[in-house]
Amino acid sequence: MISRTEDPFDKNVQYGTNGKVLVTPDNPYGLTFDTTYVYGANQGIRAFFGLRYTLK
Repeated sequence: MISRTEDPFDKNVQYGTNGKVLVTPDNPYGLTFDTTYVYGANQGIRAFFGLRYTLK
């Protein structure tokens, strides 16, 4: 599951002086939206093969 999908640009995230995410009422677990979990291929290479013929 991806955390904080409602705030993908981390507008409501507050950071401490050491750069770590602070726990706030809007972010009770101190999480950020990490795009490395969503960007990338989710399927391998796919190929399709078809054959058509007509009867007369």
